[in-house]
Parts: sequence; structure tokens; C-alpha cells
Amino acid sequence: MVTKHSTASTSHICTASSVLSHLDFQMQPDLALAIMVPMTPFLAFALSVVLFVQAVIASPIAGSGKYRIVSLTEGNPKLGISRGSSSGQPISANGEVDTFTVDKVEGDKFRIAIGDYPFVDNMDRKVFASTSPVQSEIWLLRYSKNQDAYTITTPDEFLGWILHPDSGNAPVSISPIISTRTIPPFFPLFELWRFEPVEQN
Repeated sequence: MVTKHSTASTSHICTASSVLSHLDFQMQPDLALAIMVPMTPFLAFALSVVLFVQAVIASPIAGSGKYRIVSLTEGNPKLGISRGSSSGQPISANGEVDTFTVDKVEGDKFRIAIGDYPFVDNMDRKVFASTSPVQSEIWLLRYSKNQDAYTITTPDEFLGWILHPDSGNAPVSISPIISTRTIPPFFPLFELWRFEPVEQN
């Protein structure tokens, strides 16, 4: 029994590098400093709690306003639509009209509009601006402090806005959100967005 207990105890001793080794997308400097620190199960749990608290602080978007939505992919393209009148059109990178209106519903839930289109919805797995509601979509803007950016997802956080690298000016797609299995989670850059406030005249 003594041998089994010793083996089990040893198997729970780890280092911070083993806790963080599967953060595929980004490694923060303050986390990297802890790589060589021996870590017991209790310390591993404590680190997870600290990182979780850091990640879920209040969103910088405090209320309604006008913003440009910028992708974290290479070149940081801004989202927008083409000029011209129609009943609806997809939202894509580098569109001519790029000012979004973000209206707070409650908590981190918002409705989004752009230009003369009062609705930004999910149409055939594309982010679509329209003059009439397709689904009257409410979007969850979840701020990730550790990556200083947002995911934009359906309220269940299953589907989100995606701008794949090298997609040019292709429409923004809506696909299942992926992340690392960590606390806090890390997201690939093509799922992340920054909201730049637009000054009002």
C-alpha cells in the first residue's frame, strides 16, 4: 500500500510547463515565467483560479455605441459591407462601410447593426446585414482579457464569427468555436475581434 500511495502522489507532481503546454495559440509572458516552478495539485488549482478570474473581468464594452470591428488575423482587416442599396448583403473583410452600431441587451448580450442595415444575423452560416430580421440574432460578445479581444458567438457560445486566414475579402462565416481546454481558454486568432470606438461628430 505504501508503494502505491507514493506512486500516486508522485504522479500528481507537475510543473507549470505541463499545465500550459497545450496552449497552442499564444503564451503570455507572465505565464512563461512560471515554467520551471514545481507545482503541486493545490498550486495548479490555485493558478487556474487566478487565470480564470483574470479572464472573466467585466467587458470593456460597457454599453451601446458605434465601433469598427477588427480581426486579429494578419493585417487586422476591418469588417464592413459594400456601398449601395439592397435588402441585405454579407459582411466581409475590408468593406467600404465599416461602422457598426452595438446595442446592449443585457450582460454580454448585444444586437448589432451596420450602416443602413438594422440587423446583423446568421444567414446560411454567414454573417449577414439585412433590412428585415432573419433570426433577430442576439450576439454574445465575450471578452478574453488574456488575449485582449472578443469572441462573437450565439448565446449558447457554440457558433461564432470566423475569418479564416488568406480568405481575402470573403464573407465572415459562422462556425463552431474552438479553444484550448484550459482555464482561461485560448482562441485562435481567426475567432478573435477588437472593437474600436468610433468618435461621434
